[in-house]
Amino acid sequence: MRDWRRRLVLGILILLVAPQSRPSETPPLTRKTPPPTCTGTVLRVDASSLTFEMITGSGLALKVLKVGCTPQTTIQIRGGSVALPYLRRGNVVRVSGRASPDGYQALRIEVLTSPEAAP
Repeated sequence: MRDWRRRLVLGILILLVAPQSRPSETPPLTRKTPPPTCTGTVLRVDASSLTFEMITGSGLALKVLKVGCTPQTTIQIRGGSVALPYLRRGNVVRVSGRASPDGYQALRIEVLTSPEAAP
């Protein structure tokens, strides 16, 4: 009978003496830049400013990403290289690049699929 009292007192002392542990506070996810490679659908192309917009994300987390290109940006389709005006609304593309103040700077663009021509 004394054994359970001793355990109870010991347990209470441990709770009182032990430092209060709080769960570590992790900062909220603040990643506003896309990953180095992202895949999406071309929304519009502006060849004069060397930019295009693409829709990326999944489910209800879709967003429009503005992608800038340089003359050194390579655009590939079926193993060949093409110019930026070749991109059309509906092309599914994989963009490799880096974040920039204006959105995203493309180093390489790979056209995965093209929209089917309407009959």
